[in-house]
Amino acid sequence: MLYRQEIHVALFRLVKLMTLWAKVTIAAAR
Repeated sequence: MLYRQEIHVALFRLVKLMTLWAKVTIAAAR
């Protein structure tokens, strides 16, 4: 269970990072 939760947290951080990266990319493209 702990292992699955760690994967969930890592996935959440990855999505958060990708969202931030997308915002930066869009801002740089302007």
